[in-house]
This record gives sequence, C-alpha cells and structure tokens, in this order.
Amino acid sequence: MRSRSILLLALLTAFFGAGGSCSNSSTGVPYERQTGVEFSATELWPLRSGQGFYELWLGVPADLPGEGQEPWEVPQEWRSVVAFRYDGDAELRDLSGELLARIALPEGLNRDAIARAALSYQPQSDEGVAHSIGMMLSVGDFVSGGGTISTPLSWDSSDIIDKNLREPMGSFRLLAATAEGGGSLPEGVWFYDPAVPETPSLDLGAPLPSKFVYEAWVFQSATTTLYPSQLYSLGRFSSAEGSDSDGAGPYAVPGIFPPQFPGQDFVQDVVLTLNDGSWTVMVTIEPKDDPEPAVPSSLRILQDSVSVIDGVNLPIALSNRAQNDRLPKGVVTVVR
Repeated sequence: MRSRSILLLALLTAFFGAGGSCSNSSTGVPYERQTGVEFSATELWPLRSGQGFYELWLGVPADLPGEGQEPWEVPQEWRSVVAFRYDGDAELRDLSGELLARIALPEGLNRDAIARAALSYQPQSDEGVAHSIGMMLSVGDFVSGGGTISTPLSWDSSDIIDKNLREPMGSFRLLAATAEGGGSLPEGVWFYDPAVPETPSLDLGAPLPSKFVYEAWVFQSATTTLYPSQLYSLGRFSSAEGSDSDGAGPYAVPGIFPPQFPGQDFVQDVVLTLNDGSWTVMVTIEPKDDPEPAVPSSLRILQDSVSVIDGVNLPIALSNRAQNDRLPKGVVTVVR
C-alpha cells in the first residue's frame, strides 16, 4: 500500500495580548504574531466515512513535574487539535470531507505549557461527541522552548505499545487446508509449515501487552485508489500456535478439522485466487476490545504482496514494517 506525506499548514491570526505582538525591526511598528500548527503524517491506513477517524492532539502536563522530571514525563491533559481522515487519494480531509488547509491552536490551551503531541485513531462512535484520546499511533515530545517548537511523531515508544515491534517475523503459505486437494489450491492463507511435525511460520517474539492482539488480513489492491477493493480478516490471535479467533473461517469447507494455526480458507461462497497478482497479506496489532473490528489498524507490523509467480504451498516471506520505519509517523510544529 503506497503512502504519501501530507503537509498541513495552519495559521491562526488571532491576537493574544502582549504575547501576540512583535515589532518590525526596521520600523518599530507592532504587528500581529501568527500562531498555529503545522503537521505532516505518513503510513496511515486509508479510512472511508463511517470507519472512524484520526486525530491530532497536543498535551500539557496534568501535574507539576517532580524533581528531575521533564514536562513530557508526567501524565498529560490531551487537547484535540483536528480530526481527519486519510482518504483514497492520499489526502487529509476533515470530517465534513473538506481538505485541511488551516489548523488553529485549541481555544484556552496554555500554549506555553505544551509538552507533547500525539496521533490517534478514534472509533466512529466518537464523532460529534466529547471523547478522550483513543488508540495512540505515534507520539512526540517538545524538548526545546521558544516561540516555535517542533517534534517528530514516532511509533517507537512504550506509550504506543510496550514491545519491540521489530521482533515479529515469518511467512505464510497459499493453500486451502479444508478442501480436497487443497495443497495445490491458492485459495487460502495459512501461517504454518505443513511438514511433519507441523510448526508455526510466525515468530512473534515477546508477548503483546494484554490489551492487544494480532490480526491477519488479506486485501485486494485497487488501481485508482488507496482503498482496497476487497478486504477480509483472517482471524485474531495472540500466539503463533493454536487456532485463531475464527478457525478456518466462514468460507472453509465445514466439518473439516483445520490446522491448529492462524489462517483461513476461501473455497466456498467466497472463492479467492490469491496469486493473481492483486492481493496482499498483512498482520496488524489491534486493541483486544476493538470498537471497529472491520477496520485494520495502521500498526501493520508484517506485510507483503502475493505475486503471480508465488507458488502454492511454499513459504512467502513477510516484511517487518517496523524494521523499515513504515509505521505511523510525522512531524508537528507549533508556532506559539
């Protein structure tokens, strides 16, 4: 899935008393100082209307820092800056569908106390109502003062997930585990090696924190938009061994005992030929109590496309996107 960096320039021209007035060095005439937020973001999953939204937040310390503590090291009071979607044309649009052109600082925000910035995913139920910060995707700390402060947003933080996301690795196979002769059919995705004894083909490293799970997906890329033309969950799991949340899936042959590993067949009702060159397999990290179970998280840890030359019942390696810095990130600059 391609992604594109989107730059949002926001300037608010309201006057903020003495702090909002500067002098022209050549004339000495005061002028109004412009304030606001500049924001760029990449590696986001595209969202349609009704699938939730992304949100940029600024944080100020909720408590006074203790001795030896920095402002970004204490709990934060998070204030929403803008809610938006990353659409199928790689554009950032507000929730009414308009391209974002300006972002103002939140009203009443103590701009001199801004310590952190964060990017989150919010479920659809949060739209139009008061809500708190949702699943954090990337975060940054403002470590220097001044009238203009800037920070990169990074996924590589224990505030996102307390785990080394560069650890997971592995492969998958195309085969239909529940169909007769399924070892020669590219109509399923399975994460195991069928040799005797059967073994998992994923090495996930240390366990996820208890509030998260993995979920595997297969999607078909469209030619004119980032939105997938088809998207299917392959099941949720916490371990590379044992069945996932839906066994062989709703499109498997019923009554057949499937492999005891994550995976899914597409051999009845929905029949997919997964090596026609249009499909991609990915593994994401999702909240265990997922308010939008049909929407993949932007934390796409493992991913790779299936080519027309990929054989059936042969291992197809997955790339770890964290190792390539292909998880949600960005830059936030605040002009105060």
